[in-house]
Amino acid sequence: MTKINPIHGRDLSMAICKVIDDPVLWSDKDWEIGGPDIYTIQEICNLAFEISERETMTTIPLPTWLSSLSSLVLPFNLIFGAMLVAGATLNMDFVGERFGSEHLADHMTRWHFGDIDDSGEWTNLIVHAGGKCSIPFTVTPKRWKAVAPKSMYFDWQFSTESLDIAFFVLFRSLHHDSKIVLTPRQVWEAHRFTISGSVEIPGPGTLFAVFDNRYSVFRKKVVKYRLQIREDCKEERE
Repeated sequence: MTKINPIHGRDLSMAICKVIDDPVLWSDKDWEIGGPDIYTIQEICNLAFEISERETMTTIPLPTWLSSLSSLVLPFNLIFGAMLVAGATLNMDFVGERFGSEHLADHMTRWHFGDIDDSGEWTNLIVHAGGKCSIPFTVTPKRWKAVAPKSMYFDWQFSTESLDIAFFVLFRSLHHDSKIVLTPRQVWEAHRFTISGSVEIPGPGTLFAVFDNRYSVFRKKVVKYRLQIREDCKEERE
């Protein structure tokens, strides 16, 4: 399937400034750039479904030979011809040099949940009946290297207005598509007292703080939470 690495407008403007600042280096050259993350079209769809907590749908790419038909039908049926051209295009890769620090997962998260950061500010969240909310936090390789030889920890605190809520933390490495469980799923009586915890981040990748209400068919849960990525020096702990 097609692979692309979409770039954020902020990163693109930084790239343009870089070219303007050093025109000699970039004269008579084409600089093909993209964002820091490479995805297939299906992976982008899965990411959007995952963050918005919707059921994942599978797309079926059209075979390349259909592109030849587009030249025949395009003059007669613009809609069908455009569909064939798009299908043929989806079998091509559009991957440029990785540039920038704006990640697509973070952008989708801000669009869906609003601005989310790791400053430790309290935030309200509604987890609908029979649903769950996965809040992703990206730890870039640059940030990971910047804190060495320190460790990085993911801290959380949360409570509910009424009734309990299940919570767990997942992690997906930059080098593997599968997720690993950092903390097991557990139902907490967060309406009685504030739940807090921490887990060491194993490396650069994406953390998912999951509030799970799938076991409650009729009642939604209102969660008040704060999440924070913390640096901790190993030498101090020892």
